[in-house]
Amino acid sequence: MKKAANCPKGKKRGEGDPARSERSPLETRFTRAMRRVLEGIEEAEHKLSRKTVHALRVSIRRSRSVAAGMRQVDPEGDWMELSREGRKLFRRLGALRDLQVMLGWLRALSEHGNPVRAALLKKIRALERAQLKRARRALERFDSKRWRHWAETLSAHLHDLGEGRNELERIARERFAEVTRLHRKALRRESIETWHDLRIAVKRFRYTIENFFPDRYADWGASLGHIQDLLGEVHDLDVLADFLPKAGSPWTPSERRRWLKRIEAERQKRLEEYRSLTGGRGGFWKAVAAGLAKPSP
Repeated sequence: MKKAANCPKGKKRGEGDPARSERSPLETRFTRAMRRVLEGIEEAEHKLSRKTVHALRVSIRRSRSVAAGMRQVDPEGDWMELSREGRKLFRRLGALRDLQVMLGWLRALSEHGNPVRAALLKKIRALERAQLKRARRALERFDSKRWRHWAETLSAHLHDLGEGRNELERIARERFAEVTRLHRKALRRESIETWHDLRIAVKRFRYTIENFFPDRYADWGASLGHIQDLLGEVHDLDVLADFLPKAGSPWTPSERRRWLKRIEAERQKRLEEYRSLTGGRGGFWKAVAAGLAKPSP
């Protein structure tokens, strides 16, 4: 983690304003997420465990999701720069996270001594060592001083969004429209690519609501999080299925049938739950659509 860097100069809107005695809820959430990124980096520098990597990526995603919304309503802020700085580390940690999750699924779906499991564990461990080195280099290059500076200065831009609330409402509706479009497409086509695209759309919509519409998130947050988890696990299983042939000679026709049957059973269990939660007149997406049609509290 870099200890020194040139920071943007100039007094930002709202910075040092004596009349601004209390932080808004959005300021508090943003500052907390930004601080947790720095804390997560310090922890990751000691140990890049699956739990540490996941928590750090979540904090980066929360920070970047605020920046994604604010870029549309606050051209004065350094939101793009913040997003770019976070993206570099987020992506590098993502490659490591994928391997760590795959290790967990391999163990969960097979017995000790399975030849495919043994071959892939060895292969993944080798890939993990390489990704650990790359992740550590990314941690070293991360500009913590600029990140801390943004946490202090950009939070002032979140105190009173004013007419920017209307633009954020539009963004939320636009992102939900993408969710519903991909939801219908996924149910029609059942393709791996469409389920993956839907997972990303749900994630973007969830963080938009969490960051900018806390009253709505209080009603929808648990269901959005659960849906994101279901689709995330489907994606993890798809990644594993694509990786299995790399086991080499242990990947026999019988092993192929055994593994793919187990993976498909786990996939369908999660997809059926997703359909149950979101389908029909009383489905979750219908409730969200009705809520978005009303003015934000």
